[in-house]
Amino acid sequence: MATQGIYLGGGIAPKIIEKLQSPAFISALSAKGRMKPLLEAIPVWVILNPAAALLGAARYAALMTADSQQQLCLIVPSPSRGQDARARISGRSPAAAS
Repeated sequence: MATQGIYLGGGIAPKIIEKLQSPAFISALSAKGRMKPLLEAIPVWVILNPAAALLGAARYAALMTADSQQQLCLIVPSPSRGQDARARISGRSPAAAS
């Protein structure tokens, strides 16, 4: 089980972040009987960087080309300095989990 966090990606999640932060979503996510205390403690994040999938693909391609001794150069947009590429919608803070 993903006890360190759940990351929601794609184009829709950032657009409905208010709904994801609502008590209804958090309640539905954690309303799983005896698993409720565990699920309430798991942080849920929304990925805000629109290039996240491209970054993952670039990383994979770089790892694959490293094995074949080929060169790869890819430039992708990143969040502004100081801007986090994710938004917490539920769960404990990382400091509280320690």
